[in-house]
Amino acid sequence: MEIEQLSREEWGEALPSSGFEVFHTPAALGVLEEHTAGELKLYGGFKGDQPVGLFPVVVQDRAVGRAILSPPPGFAIPRLGPIVMPTSPKRRKQEQVNGRFAEQVLEELDVDASMTLFRTVCPTAYPDPRPYVWSNLSLDTSFTYHLDVEEDTDEMLKSFSKSLRREVRDGKDLDVELSVTHVSRALKSLRERDLVELLVPEERRKGRVYGITEQGQEAWELIQAKDLSK
Repeated sequence: MEIEQLSREEWGEALPSSGFEVFHTPAALGVLEEHTAGELKLYGGFKGDQPVGLFPVVVQDRAVGRAILSPPPGFAIPRLGPIVMPTSPKRRKQEQVNGRFAEQVLEELDVDASMTLFRTVCPTAYPDPRPYVWSNLSLDTSFTYHLDVEEDTDEMLKSFSKSLRREVRDGKDLDVELSVTHVSRALKSLRERDLVELLVPEERRKGRVYGITEQGQEAWELIQAKDLSK
């Protein structure tokens, strides 16, 4: 496997069709590069011409030591981190690709150097963080579950037993975020940043309509002006 540092254009060409966060897109990374304190580095792992792994990081050289962050704090980016795209359906091959990619990127970044801080929050689609533990990094885990539900959720809840319905209702008070699609997560993130607004009543759960805010329009014009939308 060869590790290469990519341009945003090369990154966009290597990005898969699914399995990544909205902040992995070239446009989002371009905005991050414009405003972050540090150098954005985009790493790709290749087997021949085939991309099998991607990892964006921000490297900050500080007065004391160096920080390697993905995502960097202060931008309300919940997750960034590595993407792996093994070509084989076999689990053993997938684990090998993930392990080698992690090992070689960490070596490229020299995370074992004195006074170096490395921190990443992996995307929800990332399958296996064990290679980072094997590289003597500490690991905290949390999980997001996505359920493909086609029927009305209220009707589905009514079909549950009384005890299960109670557990589901109690679970709504926990610090757990449920989302239906990548689009809904992206829209929620944009609303939190006052970039889009809901144009229908909040209680409507289906057929929601969103509009861009004045702040969102300014951000979009900046993205277009800097040719970051491709």
